[in-house]
Amino acid sequence: MKDGKIVRFQKNVIEEVRGQVVNFKGHDLIDIRVWVEAKDGSGAIATKKGIALSVEQLPELKRLILALEKVVNK
Repeated sequence: MKDGKIVRFQKNVIEEVRGQVVNFKGHDLIDIRVWVEAKDGSGAIATKKGIALSVEQLPELKRLILALEKVVNK
């Protein structure tokens, strides 16, 4: 699997959440991370805030998000 397109949404005025498929040491991973602008103005940098899951875990992540959506919408 090739590294994937970046999908993103604005978390707040200074943080953005980005998700993408990456290959790390031969393993395809879903990487979801918080990004911020570098203090020196050189562009956005990833923070330590986030998770990396194997692509095989995507159905479980989706199930978790849908379950959270049900809780929020009650």
